[in-house]
Amino acid sequence: MKTKTALCLTILVMLLCAMNMVMVWQLTHVKESSTVEMTATVTDVDCKVGLVYVKPDNTLYLPNVMKSDLSPEAMESLVGQKAHFRMKESTAQFFTHEQYGEILSLSTDERDIFTLEDYNRAMQADNAQGWPVWFMIEGGLLVLLLYFTWKLKKEKL
Repeated sequence: MKTKTALCLTILVMLLCAMNMVMVWQLTHVKESSTVEMTATVTDVDCKVGLVYVKPDNTLYLPNVMKSDLSPEAMESLVGQKAHFRMKESTAQFFTHEQYGEILSLSTDERDIFTLEDYNRAMQADNAQGWPVWFMIEGGLLVLLLYFTWKLKKEKL
């Protein structure tokens, strides 16, 4: 009985770890089809925190992985310009009601500040150290799974 319980728990933990890593992979591979493009006029910026204020009284959060790549001059140059930005569909729905949300790309009529591809690359680089750890955990759980399966078969004999 204890071996069956341990086997079931091992399978459960393996599935939870796998689902977590699928979610991480989805966060680092955002597609244009799962985002919404919006346009607004920039009224102010806060370079230290990574905020872009747009009309009327909305706040855009820059992704943490992109803040260090943007110079204060590039941020300041946005004031008064029409900004085009992308958000995840779920974030866009929240943005329309709550008037703030994180953006995944930002551009003006003249230039791209950062693109969706830039965002994906930065997110992948930021999460790269997690993949080896995940493989080690899943490998360890696979060894446990095989051990408990072997032990269960041995107990039935």
